[in-house]
This record gives sequence, C-alpha cells and structure tokens, in this order.
Amino acid sequence: MGAGSEQARKADYYFMEALRREAAGEPDAAFLMLRRAYMLDSVSGTDVGGLLGARLVALSRGDSVMMSAGVRLLEKHFAANPSDLYAGLNLSHYYERMSLPGKSLAVWATLDSAHSDNPAVVWNRAGREIQFGNRDLALGLLDRLEKMDGMNEGITAQKAQIMVESGDTAAAVAEVRRLLAAKPHDANARVLAASVFGHIGLPDSASAYLDLALELDPTNGAAYFQRALSYKESGRLDEYNAEIADAVRLDDLDLESKLGLLTDYLRQYADSTGRKGEIEDLFSSLVEQYPHEASVHRMFCSYYLVLKDFGHAAEQLGYVADMNPDDGEVWENVIRLYATADSLGASIAAGRQALRYHPDNVGVRRLLSMVYMQDNRLDSAMVELRRLTALTSDDPLELSQTYSTMGDLYQKLECGDSAVVCYEKAIDLDPDNDLALNNYAFYISDLSNAGESKLRNAEEMISRALKLNPGQPTYLDTYAWILFRQAEYKRAKEYIDATMAAIGDDPPAEVLEHAGDIVFMLGQHEQALEYWREALSKEPDNDLLRRKVKHKTYFYE
Repeated sequence: MGAGSEQARKADYYFMEALRREAAGEPDAAFLMLRRAYMLDSVSGTDVGGLLGARLVALSRGDSVMMSAGVRLLEKHFAANPSDLYAGLNLSHYYERMSLPGKSLAVWATLDSAHSDNPAVVWNRAGREIQFGNRDLALGLLDRLEKMDGMNEGITAQKAQIMVESGDTAAAVAEVRRLLAAKPHDANARVLAASVFGHIGLPDSASAYLDLALELDPTNGAAYFQRALSYKESGRLDEYNAEIADAVRLDDLDLESKLGLLTDYLRQYADSTGRKGEIEDLFSSLVEQYPHEASVHRMFCSYYLVLKDFGHAAEQLGYVADMNPDDGEVWENVIRLYATADSLGASIAAGRQALRYHPDNVGVRRLLSMVYMQDNRLDSAMVELRRLTALTSDDPLELSQTYSTMGDLYQKLECGDSAVVCYEKAIDLDPDNDLALNNYAFYISDLSNAGESKLRNAEEMISRALKLNPGQPTYLDTYAWILFRQAEYKRAKEYIDATMAAIGDDPPAEVLEHAGDIVFMLGQHEQALEYWREALSKEPDNDLLRRKVKHKTYFYE
C-alpha cells in the first residue's frame, strides 16, 4: 500500500474517531481529531473539511482568520456536495450574518434543486426570499409548496401577507377565500381570515369571521387573542379588558392561550397602579384554576417585580420553589426578594427550607449568612460562614468571598484584629476581589488611630478596587473618605461629588454625612449643615449627626 493510501486510511480513522467523540459529548477532542484527519488527507474527500469548516465557524467568535478558514472549507465542501443540508445551512447562516444575502439565497437555490421534494427546504427558501424582498419568487415557491402539502393556514398567511404588502388586497382576499372554501369547518382558517380582513381595513368582516371561528371552536385561543387585539387597536379598551377577563376565566381555554392573553394585557397595563386590582383578580383566577402550574406563579412574580412589590414577588416565587425544590437558583432568588422587601424573617425561613434540599449549596448559605447579618443575628451568620469556609476550601475565588464577608462580620463584632486577618486572607486568595479591597480600605480609613502609612495602604487598595470596578459609588465614597482622613479635602470633594452623581437621587445617610464633613473642612459650613440635616432625617437615632447639626460643626468619634 502506498504512502498516500496509508495517509488516507489514517485520515478515515481520525474522522471516524471524531464522529465517535462528538457523539460521546467530547467536542474539543472531536475538533482535534477532525484537524488531524484534514491534515492527513485534504484532497480525496471534502466531508472532513466540511465538518471542520462548520466547527471553525462556530468557534470563531469574531476571529476573522478562523472564520475565513472555516468558510473556505465549507464552500469547498458544499461545491462538491450540493445536497448536504447541514453544510448548506451553516454556509447560509454565515452569509446572512455577514450581510451577504445574494450568496445566502444562492445556497438555498442550490439546496432546493437538490431537494425539490423536501417541503422544509422549499418553506425555508421561501422565507428567505420574502426576507430579502423577492416577493414574486417567494409566491412561486409557496405555490409549489401548496401543491406538495395542500392548502394550510401557514402557506395562505404568507401568500396573503406578500399580496397585501404588494398592494394587491383583492388577490389577498381571494387567497383567503380559497382557503375558507377548502376548509369550511376549520376555525383557524376563520382566524386567519379575520386577521387579513382586519389588516386591510374591513373590521366588520374580521369580527364576523372571529365569531364564526369561536362558534366552530369555543376554545380557540388564537381567536380570543385576535379579537382582544382588534379591540385594543381600535381604542375600544373597555371591550378589550372584558375580552381578556372572560378568556382568562374560561374553563375550556388552554393555559398557554390564557398566558398569551395575559401577557398582552400586562404590556398594556403593568405599570398602571389603577389596574392593580383587576390584574391581581385575573392572576388569582388563574392560580385557582392552575394552583400547581409554576408558569402561572412565575408570571405573577414578574408582575410584582415590575411594581417593585418584592414581598409579593417572593411569595409567588416561593410557590415555584415548593413545586421545584431541586432548583437551587429559585431558592436563592426567593431569599433575595424577601431580603429586598425587608422581610428578613421570611428570607431566613426560605433559606433554612432551601438548605433542607441543598445543604451544600454555596449560594444559599452565602445569602443566608448575609441576611443573618442584616438581621443582626451575628452568631448565626458566623455559623454559616464557617460552614462556607469548608464548602469553598477548594475554590480560591469562592473562599475569598467567604473570608471577605467574615471580615465584615468581625467588624460588626468589633473584633478588629480578626477582621484584618480575614480581609488579608481574602485578598491573598483573590487579588482582584474588589469588594474585599474596598471594605478593608474603608475599615482602615475609619480607624481613629490610622496613621499615614495605613492610610496610604488604604488608598492603594481602593485605587485597585476602582480600576477593577470603575464608577462604583461605594468605592468612590471610600476613596473620598480616605482622602478626607489624609486632609486632602479638595480631592476628597471631587470623589464625593462623583459618588453623589453616580448614586443619583436619594443618597444614603453615610454618603451625605461624608459630604457634609468634607465641605465643612473647605469652609462651606451652610452646605455642610444641609447635608448633615438630610442625613439625620434618614438616621434620626444617629447621635453623632445630631451633635453636628446641633452645634453646626464637625465632630469625629
């Protein structure tokens, strides 16, 4: 056997091995095998090149060299194998991504020639011709498809749309009437007729066909949706509202149709507090009908999120968690939502319930530790964090987060040395842990006895944090406070101004107090007093702020 034959045999082996690795779910290994096969034999066959080209295109991710190499292989393979649907699809998608419609359409014409009896190929080619404005050619393709598959709503809808867009409404009407004659008892044909007649400005005919559709099939969700849409588009909102309400409460209508109708209704009214009662009634009706359908509760949750009603959103998502207890991500979101709503007890209860199903879930335990801290249950928080150190011991980034949170907790416990140890462990494990850098820097800056060298170290850390997360308001505030402690008041004001701008409306009391302290040192005493008063209004129990306002001067504990 000659060398060429030997290489071809090896190439076949690698090609078959690539297919086996691909089937086994090892795409990287399959890719390497394809490359070896192609290097051994790039001439005798193009199958290897075609698969390799498709993989290169998929992996290119903006790499023009890899993309071009992949496309060249695909083009070579498709030229030799014009019936290869997989290669043709890949090549067409590439041409469309690169805004080369002519080449894409040429690929589909080639595929159509090779698969003229394949309805899916004809349908997809027609869709591309419509997309790129070749209406007459698309109509011809749809006529071919109709002869192959018979009349149906999808083909008629496409043909009618082309005719309406071309200005030939008479032809569109005639096309619809052909469908109605062919399918006299088909409710969906009546819904399509209603859509076309409504689009060309014949609302009475559209309404009549919808009535006929619902007579034929009282559970036809498309008919309800089309009728509701026609009411909305004509400004008949009372009738639109009534149609949605009736359809959602209809026993025989399927859930998917009801959710579709309700989705449209929410787009119309979701941010309208005046409709809140009606919307909640509709959801309550759905919940009563489908108490164990997670999709209903998820949509109800989404509605409350739009209203920023996090407590009720958490309640609805809690039902989803109960139905799908193995989904740890859902539990995490329930914990977050209750915490955001300041329902810390409910958040903790959700966290404990989640741990019964997911005792080793790092996200759940981390969230629970933070909620415990927020609720000032510091011992419980420490228990969770110590468990997290064990759970995250083999993941430096996760362990860094754990030690960073422990540093925050030790601050609350006024155990400064332990806080420092934890922050330094966090930063050693992950030098890019910007939150640990910020919190450690602020801890140093807030020490009454922080000397010049410590403050310089704090400034270096907060600079790193801001490079990692530019414009983060908390970090800008920390930098401002470090500069204040270094008596660099003008620079401090630049950073506190940037902090206020980044926060926008309603800055927290701590930021306002810092702003007051900084401008006071710059001689802007009236402005300082305004900041302190606003801060005190948000923290009326803050004794230090009360003293600043009372004596109209700066104090530092």
